[in-house]
Amino acid sequence: MPNRSLQDVAEKVMKRKKKPVDFRKLWDDVCKEVNFTESEKKSKMAKFYNSMTLDSRFIQLEKNTWGLKSRQSYSKIKVNIETLELDDEDDLDFEDLVDENSDSYDSISLDTY
Repeated sequence: MPNRSLQDVAEKVMKRKKKPVDFRKLWDDVCKEVNFTESEKKSKMAKFYNSMTLDSRFIQLEKNTWGLKSRQSYSKIKVNIETLELDDEDDLDFEDLVDENSDSYDSISLDTY
């Protein structure tokens, strides 16, 4: 059997469960599937979590549950950027950000890449 990534194993586990899964339960199931020792389980959990956040097959839902993005409705996975809050104290709205940055895109040359 070829080596599978932990994310591939997680996808297999989630397909069997057919519904969103708590991260800890998912991690336990993945560890059982790949026969991790307790030491491996503890040392690799953070990397697995990070990999899950970067893998486009998965989506983090409420209360640290995870699901397959392919099973989610568009309304659950879209991000409304107009409702995002800025971290700093600038009072910019979405239109200001677009207007402010639109000129910089016009001057980018493909020769620089």
